[in-house]
Amino acid sequence: LKFASLEQQSTFLVAERDDATRVLEETRERLDECKHELQTALDFRSENDHLRLQLEFVQRDNRDLEAEREDMKEEFAKRIARMQKVYQDETQTLQQKTTLYKAQLEKKTSTMEKKKAKFAAQVILSERRAQDCKRLAHEKDKEIQQLKRQMEMLCTTSQDELPGGLDRHAAHAS
Repeated sequence: LKFASLEQQSTFLVAERDDATRVLEETRERLDECKHELQTALDFRSENDHLRLQLEFVQRDNRDLEAEREDMKEEFAKRIARMQKVYQDETQTLQQKTTLYKAQLEKKTSTMEKKKAKFAAQVILSERRAQDCKRLAHEKDKEIQQLKRQMEMLCTTSQDELPGGLDRHAAHAS
C-alpha cells in the first residue's frame, strides 16, 4: 500500500480501523444473538428433557394403568362367569323344583279327583241306600200296618170266639 501521503495513510488506517470496529461490533452483536439463541436452545433442550421425563412417567403410568385395567377386566370376567354359573345353577334348581312341584300338584290333583269321584260315588251309593232304606222302611211300615190290621182283625175275631185267651196275646203283641 503506497499512499501519496501520510495523511492519506492515516485516513485509510482510520477507515480500516472503523471498518474493523464495526465488523467487531457486528460480530459481538451476532455473538450475543448466538449466545441468546444457544441459551434459548439450551432452555428448550432442558425443557424438552423435562418433558421427555414427564412423558416417560406418563407412559409408565399408562402401562401400569393398562396392566391394572387388564387385571380388572380378567377379575370382572371371572366374577361375571361365577355369577352366570350361580344364575344357571339357581335357574336349573328352580326349574327342577318347579317340575317337581308341578308333578306333586298333578299327583295331588289326580288323587283329589279320584277321592272326589270316589266320594261322589259313595254319596250316590249312600243316597241309593238311603232311598232303599226309606223304601224298605216304607214297605216294613206297610207290613207292620198290615200285620197290625190282621192282628186287630184276629183279636176282634178271637175275642168273639175265645173267652179272653187271645186278648192277652194281642195286648202283649201291641
